[in-house]
Amino acid sequence: MIAAGMDWQASPAGLRCGALALSFQRFARPASGEVGAAPSSLGALAPMPAGTPGRFLLPVADEEAFWIGLSADEGRGFAVELSALPRGSSAGAATPGPVERVPPVRRIAGLRRPDGRYAVFARAGAAGIAALRIRAWPAAEDPREAPAAEIALVDHAGFAERARVSPPGRLDPDAGYRGYRLP
Repeated sequence: MIAAGMDWQASPAGLRCGALALSFQRFARPASGEVGAAPSSLGALAPMPAGTPGRFLLPVADEEAFWIGLSADEGRGFAVELSALPRGSSAGAATPGPVERVPPVRRIAGLRRPDGRYAVFARAGAAGIAALRIRAWPAAEDPREAPAAEIALVDHAGFAERARVSPPGRLDPDAGYRGYRLP
């Protein structure tokens, strides 16, 4: 049985499910639609509730993509399963991805391809995504009752209309951290 408090909530930094936090870190969408690893973040995107529990809207402009940052409160381990619904497909077309363990995994760069690279999370482009479905549960518990969050990727105009708040500003290529990184 999944612990109490394991429901999905929007936060200024992303989403929370109990002691698990997810952030959606934006970057310029590569023309190839793929990356080898999560690139430097150019800022976080904040999802908004879509009016139904467990459903959220995420504003994603045509020229951007994002990766998902994961963190768990001290001493907590989680399992996370993510599936993507391609644009133009039916709701049943999403195939669950592999289960990731948090920690050690701290970011999901995209959908893993057979060659080891990642298809980026993006609304636009050849492999555009309409929605993500994320299930999360404490690592030691049974996943069958894990709560799911559905995140619809919407353009800025659709986000402003449905969420009734302003979308984020345009992607700023100079916004990323450019300093020395410790090992």
